[in-house]
Amino acid sequence: MDTTRSDRLTAPADLAALTDAFRHTRNDSLALCAPLAEGELTCVAPGGTAPLWHLGHTTWFLETFLLRPFAEQAVVVGHPLYEAVFAQPPQAPLVRPTVEDVNAYRRRIDQAVSELAASGELERQPHIAGLLELAVEHEHRHQEALLEDILALYGASPFHPAYREASAPGERTEARPLGWLEHPGGEVWTGAGAEGFALADERPRHRRWLPPFALADRLITNGEYLAFVEDGGYRRPELWLAAGWRARCAGDWHAPPQWLRAGDAWWTMTLHGLLPLDPAAPVAHLSYYEADAYARWAGARLPDEAEWEALAATRPVAGRLRADGLFLPRPADEGEPQLYGDLWEWTRSPYAPYPGHRPPCPPLGEYDGRFPPGHLVLRGGACVTPAARLRPTLREHAAADCRRRFTGLRLARDLD
Repeated sequence: MDTTRSDRLTAPADLAALTDAFRHTRNDSLALCAPLAEGELTCVAPGGTAPLWHLGHTTWFLETFLLRPFAEQAVVVGHPLYEAVFAQPPQAPLVRPTVEDVNAYRRRIDQAVSELAASGELERQPHIAGLLELAVEHEHRHQEALLEDILALYGASPFHPAYREASAPGERTEARPLGWLEHPGGEVWTGAGAEGFALADERPRHRRWLPPFALADRLITNGEYLAFVEDGGYRRPELWLAAGWRARCAGDWHAPPQWLRAGDAWWTMTLHGLLPLDPAAPVAHLSYYEADAYARWAGARLPDEAEWEALAATRPVAGRLRADGLFLPRPADEGEPQLYGDLWEWTRSPYAPYPGHRPPCPPLGEYDGRFPPGHLVLRGGACVTPAARLRPTLREHAAADCRRRFTGLRLARDLD
């Protein structure tokens, strides 16, 4: 599916699989919220939004971009004020609509989408099927944001509660030695081609010229990052970009945001509650500024997104993802480069349109071609990412000072 323009959307190859994916995705969102108390659903997470808003917003997206333009009877299924409530995240607790209201809204919209699919319109108008596929991707993205908000909400509590009890993650082990994956550089293709599903920011496919480079063969671990902390990494302005040092000082950063120190021991706040810091597991929730400072301290740099894609395109699209049920990044297995899953990886590439990019026409909410200034590209997915999202060309993005995403760090270096 090409989401560059709505009149170029084509139907997915298997419409039955698409409608099944839609139903599973909608049920998954409710399942992710099931462990939360009703009061927690309406709380606004620090730096984020209320979990209930995600349930309403993804439903409003379906109503606004799929049902109103294309259903036989374009009626307002929800309350007329839902546009004001769900189009943008609220900055205060979501007092209204209630949890019951939002659940009823979801049921009505889901029924309307099912009726649209049963009418045969997906076959007769392929771009409608393309929009439904986009809506599934949209909800997958919000499921990740929902889990980020839950972690921020629970992390702000002095009780440090567990969102979900952890199954045994296995014995803690030492991280394997850091190695390097070399690439000869030269002309490479990056971005999504004309066939298959992709978002507008992944297109068009285009050529890049890369000098020879190498990427680390795994993510940087808590133990390796702790060495940076203990070497005064947060007290040495020469390691930081100027804007990064200002952010460090303004935020009074001394370690990653989920790390807590008790005596001589370090702990980390996770979706499974407060756990001892595993030195072999990848360090998580770093800002771009912290990742960049560590890379400079280590005598390396962060990857360009085209470098990351050039290597990832040669590997199977598989990794430790949300379906594993353990919402934690884990130590790399022997021979496993961790290119997919565990943590999103910062790149040094600004989040900007590719050459020849065309925004959606008509605009499609979050997918209307906006490229926020100061955002950097993230690649690879995380332990909270649905497997259906992953592809070598997928681009996520975040502000340079963002520390709430499931973000990690891979080193890169130039080859002579």
